[in-house]
Amino acid sequence: MISIETLFKKFREGNALIVDVRDENEFAMAHIPGSLNIPQSEILNAYKSIPESEEVFVVSDESQASIGAALLLKLKRINAQAVSPGGIKNWINSGFPMAE
Repeated sequence: MISIETLFKKFREGNALIVDVRDENEFAMAHIPGSLNIPQSEILNAYKSIPESEEVFVVSDESQASIGAALLLKLKRINAQAVSPGGIKNWINSGFPMAE
């Protein structure tokens, strides 16, 4: 699990493939720029669209959702890490960039 600050550093450096596992409506309201939306319920069907060679950071509103999705991706040999508790809410509260 990584902190939101570490994710922001990787994001700023262009070294972050971010997968947002919230549902499409939540993602459409606001999300991290450049992040992919793969709802948690679809992660096992859509994991093939994620490059195995990339380090992937999984965000959600709830840490349990991001942890669960990261574990599923790891089972599929994708280097995935969950973002610390608070996830996207922490990102917003920290004043980091958002897209709508």
